[in-house]
Amino acid sequence: MPYSPANIFLCHDGMPRAVSYQHPCGAEQSAEAGDYQPVIRGDRAWQADGRPAVVCAGWAADNRAYFNFIREASQ
Repeated sequence: MPYSPANIFLCHDGMPRAVSYQHPCGAEQSAEAGDYQPVIRGDRAWQADGRPAVVCAGWAADNRAYFNFIREASQ
């Protein structure tokens, strides 16, 4: 998956995630596993501790491999 500003994958480590949802009447519903809900302000996602989200290392490695493949194929 080549990089573009519209096509970026952020690491889920440090992101806030929903554990359960509670209705004002007191009813509670468990959230799905992996229900990550980053805080989005402007065009950035933010971690639970307030730091900006980081690009996923796995995504970055795949991105480098993709561009290396393209470069080698064009030689």
